[in-house]
Amino acid sequence: MDKVLVTGLLIIASVTAAAVIFGTIGPSIGKGSDAARQSQLAEANKIATRIKVLDAIPQSPQPQGCQPGGRYCIVDLWVKNIGQADVLPISHMDILMISSTGDWGDYIRFETSCPASTTTNCWSYIPPNQDPASRDMIMVPNETLHIQMRLFSDPLSPGYYSLDVTTPNGIQDKFLFEVASP
Repeated sequence: MDKVLVTGLLIIASVTAAAVIFGTIGPSIGKGSDAARQSQLAEANKIATRIKVLDAIPQSPQPQGCQPGGRYCIVDLWVKNIGQADVLPISHMDILMISSTGDWGDYIRFETSCPASTTTNCWSYIPPNQDPASRDMIMVPNETLHIQMRLFSDPLSPGYYSLDVTTPNGIQDKFLFEVASP
C-alpha cells in the first residue's frame, strides 16, 4: 500500500513539474519564434530593397538669399527605387555629403517644407504628379524621387562631392558629382 501511495505522489509531482516547466518555457519559445520570424522578414525586405542615385545637379542661377561668390545653395537630386520593396518612410532616408578634399561635409536632415531661410541644411522631396501638401511617404518600386537639398547655411563651393543616400533599412547608394564654377 505504501508503494502505491508513493507512486501516486511521484506521478502527481512529475505532472505538476512538467506543467510548471511548460508554463514558463513555452511563452519564451513562442517569443523567440516571433523574433526569428520578424528578423527573417526584415532581412527579406532588406534584400528586396535597392536604390540608385541617378543625378545631382546644383541649381543655377542661385535664388535670392544665397551667399554670393560662386557658391550653390540648392542641389536637385534624383533617386530611383530599383528594388522590389517599397522604401518607407521616405522622410527617414539619410543623406550625407562630403567634399573630395574633406573640408566640407554634412548630414542633410529632412524637413517637410525645408524653407529657403533655414539656418541648417535640409532636404525635402517633390512627389511626382502630386501636390506637395499631400505628400505620400512611400517610394514604390520603379519610382524616381526628386529631392531638393537646400544648403543655405553652408553652400557648396566649386569642387567634387560624394553623396550617400541610405534607406531606413540600411541600403545605400553613393554618387560622385561636380559643382562647377558659375
